[in-house]
Amino acid sequence: MADLRVWDNAGNMISNKTVQDWIDFYTAHGYSGNFFINKKCYDFFTLSVRTPYDVDKSKVVTKIDNGYYGTPGIITE
Repeated sequence: MADLRVWDNAGNMISNKTVQDWIDFYTAHGYSGNFFINKKCYDFFTLSVRTPYDVDKSKVVTKIDNGYYGTPGIITE
């Protein structure tokens, strides 16, 4: 089984995790709703099934974005 963790045991973000790694993590935890990538909102189900043209799932995530009203998100720039 693949290691889906995006945080270590101390609660720090694990480096070199990609957008796809984060999508896999949230999918494994049954997340549904909105998800932010670089301050742009996406429907999570659509994001996990069919990649929008402007999302590069191979980009490395550089920090966590709390999104709006607690909606999860990530920053790659």
